[in-house]
Amino acid sequence: MTEDEIPPELRLRLPEFVLQIIDPQALQALTLADLDEFASAYEEGNLRFVAEVRVVESSGPVTPELAALILQVPEGAPYVPKRLARLAKWAYGQQLFSRLEWEVQENDDGSVDIDLWYASRDPSFWSPDISYSSIGGWLYGARYQDLYRGGKNRQLEYGVQLNQDDIREPRLYAAWTDSTLNGGRNAFSVAVSLGNDWRQRLRGTPASARIRQRIARLDLGYTYRNAARIAGLKGDVTLATGVYTQDSFVIAGDPTAGGTAPRSGFSETGNAAYASVTWHSMFRDMTFTPQEGWDVSLRAEQHAGAFDFSRVTLDARRYQLQRNPLGIEPDSAAELGRTDARRLFPTASLAWQLQASVAGGDVPYSEELRLGNANMVRGYGYDKAVGTKAVAARAEYRFALDEGRQHEAFVFTDHALLGEHFNDMEAFDSYGLGLVVRLPIYGGFKVGGYYGRAFDNSDSSYGFTLGYQF
Repeated sequence: MTEDEIPPELRLRLPEFVLQIIDPQALQALTLADLDEFASAYEEGNLRFVAEVRVVESSGPVTPELAALILQVPEGAPYVPKRLARLAKWAYGQQLFSRLEWEVQENDDGSVDIDLWYASRDPSFWSPDISYSSIGGWLYGARYQDLYRGGKNRQLEYGVQLNQDDIREPRLYAAWTDSTLNGGRNAFSVAVSLGNDWRQRLRGTPASARIRQRIARLDLGYTYRNAARIAGLKGDVTLATGVYTQDSFVIAGDPTAGGTAPRSGFSETGNAAYASVTWHSMFRDMTFTPQEGWDVSLRAEQHAGAFDFSRVTLDARRYQLQRNPLGIEPDSAAELGRTDARRLFPTASLAWQLQASVAGGDVPYSEELRLGNANMVRGYGYDKAVGTKAVAARAEYRFALDEGRQHEAFVFTDHALLGEHFNDMEAFDSYGLGLVVRLPIYGGFKVGGYYGRAFDNSDSSYGFTLGYQF
């Protein structure tokens, strides 16, 4: 913003020297909420200014000047203790830093000096890309990500996965997102992929089939930031469209034997296009294993061509603070003295998720919902059942095992109703436990694993995750 855009009532609350000391470039990056925070701190007699920022120790690509700008404490900037703590938590939670500590020292004139210790993550990096398919076996590969392409809010991603049984059938993918449009208020994305989808279509015993589908697709999306409010939450609206083609091959069995057979003339091979609209609202204190906040999305889509179907999907997640059974508590940000950002985060939370997905029409097997995976019900074998309609809920209690939040344990219970029609949906219920550890690579990469079991002891499974649970 500029000085002319500041409302008169807010200008009266801000002393003139505050506006004089903030250079125009820094002022342009601030919001009215930021200036209101400065005014409140001034009225409380708690507003000071940064005299000097000293980087005692650093590593990674973030320069000392950029670190000070990320934390919004360049020399001469207003300093509010709770503001610095909040911005430091955000920067650490978004993985801009894998280590972030600071110490504030007050000078005789009322200004402050800030010492920084930090380790930053390179926004351009390679990481492993590993997944598992009950038919295709292990898929292993590598993914490249550039989270800040050209020094701006643009993301580039591409990678390859190889199948352990047949390396001649790789999965290739690439995606580009530009979130700088219209001053950062809009974003454009494009993604392409080509690869196989192996699966079992299991609908009870002995009806099962092994299927391989080769799918190629192109997806385009345009996002309007904070464009709509639903249930009191302001969220982004994304309009998307795309085309895809697939060729199916039945390895063994009859995929229609245990479920609803496709209508006459419907083939699993063909070309189709789709259009969708998605509303998404999110606030999470951490990118991985969040302890506080929410993540809600609502999507409606229509497909046409060889696969003529529609679908509506809801995914709502909530993270609520709880007590840690080991007695580990978060630190309070020290107004003066040394503070470690990671110790400010909560140490235990209850994460719960509600999912609903309803599809109707000629839904291809590749678009069916699958039971028995980390996205729905853990505790059942992969591809245990399929359907086009599902309602699912799960809860997970997670807690830190150490003061530094490097390791976390969790227990969970997952539940779902799944089927082809509302009047024949089957119930699936499971429980289990797991562990997440932070590795000293990729800026503190998290790896997790779990074991789950069905309530009726009819099945069990284990799985892993690179990065997070949900």
